[in-house]
Amino acid sequence: MSEADTDAWVRAGLWGLPGYGLLTFFTTLDPQPDPARHYDAWARYVTTDTYVLAHVLGSALGLVLATFGTVALGAYLARTRSGRLAMGSMVMTVVGLLLFLLGMGVSAFAAPMQGQAHLAGLELDDLPESFAGTVQSMVGLVMVVLLFVGNVLLGVAVWRSRALPRGPAPCGSSRPCSCTRSGWWWPPPSPAARRAPSWSARWWWFSPEGGWRWPRGAARFGGEPGHRCGTR
Repeated sequence: MSEADTDAWVRAGLWGLPGYGLLTFFTTLDPQPDPARHYDAWARYVTTDTYVLAHVLGSALGLVLATFGTVALGAYLARTRSGRLAMGSMVMTVVGLLLFLLGMGVSAFAAPMQGQAHLAGLELDDLPESFAGTVQSMVGLVMVVLLFVGNVLLGVAVWRSRALPRGPAPCGSSRPCSCTRSGWWWPPPSPAARRAPSWSARWWWFSPEGGWRWPRGAARFGGEPGHRCGTR
C-alpha cells in the first residue's frame, strides 16, 4: 500500500471520533430511570426493543468507532515529535475502550433479562454474590483509569506534536494570517468584506504585549526566522 493510501485510511479513521460523539449523544436523549429509586420503571424500560437497539447501534457501535478513531489518531501522531507518547497513550486508550465494550455488552444483553425476571416476579437480589460481580467491578476500575490517563496523555501528545496551533486562534477568521513578535496579522480585507456588518468582529488581532488591537488595514507577513505562527 502506498503512503498516500495509508494517509487516506488514517484520515478516514479520524472521522470515527466525531462519529462516536454523535452516536453517544443520541443515546442520551432518552435517559433510563434510576433502578435504585424506580426499579419497576427501569425494568420496563430495559425490556423494550428501543433499549437494545440503542445500546447495540448507538453505544456499542460508538465505542467501535472510538477505537478506530483512536488508532488513527495514534498513527497520525506517530510521525510527529510526540510519536512515542502518542503510541503509548493510544494503546492505553484502546485497551480501556475494549474493556468498556465488555460492560456495554452486559448492559445491552443482560439488563433486559434482569428486567424480564423482575417483571415476572423473580427477585434476583436474593441470589448470593458471585465472583463474576467482583471481577466486573475490578475491570470497571481498570477501565476508568486507562481511559482517563490514556485520553489525557493523548491530549498532551497532540499539544506537543504541533499538529494543531498552540496559541490562541486568530478571532475565528478563515483568512490566511502570519505571526510576528508583536502578534497576529491578516491580509487587508477586500472592499466588499470591509462593508460587511461582521467585518469589525473579524479583523481584530491579538498582541501579547497590548491585548486586542485594530490592524489598521495593513498587511504584514513573515515574522522572524524560527518563530512559528501559534507558538511562543
